[in-house]
Amino acid sequence: MEYDIVIDAGNTHEIERLETGLYTFDKAVGSKTGRLGLPLRSMMEISGRSHVGKSTTAYYLSGKISSLQSGKGSIEICDLEGLDVTYLKHALGVSGFKGHVHLIDGLEKGKLRKHSVMIQEGVEKLMADDNTRVVLLDSISAFTPDAESAGDFGESFMSPASAFLSSGEIFPFLPSSVPSISTNSNL
Repeated sequence: MEYDIVIDAGNTHEIERLETGLYTFDKAVGSKTGRLGLPLRSMMEISGRSHVGKSTTAYYLSGKISSLQSGKGSIEICDLEGLDVTYLKHALGVSGFKGHVHLIDGLEKGKLRKHSVMIQEGVEKLMADDNTRVVLLDSISAFTPDAESAGDFGESFMSPASAFLSSGEIFPFLPSSVPSISTNSNL
């Protein structure tokens, strides 16, 4: 069947993909045309129950992306839950990563920083520094919207954080061209 459709694509490009070395994963996130690998310059969420390896997978993928794209790129990590630096170093080492990791500060003058400010810092670093390859947010389920922390959600508590996350307003400053990985344990 032939369609009488004209598509003015403008300045589009084919989605670049990176094979991670994990064949089943590469096949699962591959394209409909059979191209294997993780789509670069995109957001990805890893979901699942607690303690099943979401963060470990995110660390591994971050290391792979950074090392295969440039050899020695850097990674920004915005950890909202707490982080074992020794384990992070091991997980990144297994991926072949040999670059720099910057952990975004969770405290400012002894007080917890707003999550949105921490995320903004990671995105700004990604956009300003050509050597930064990945921003990792762990865990998106720990994200507390500013309105909730200020008590502005009102009486309705049918999972306000989930409603906020699914609204698409969590990253209003994040262009669609920014690669990032987030983890979520809300399942």
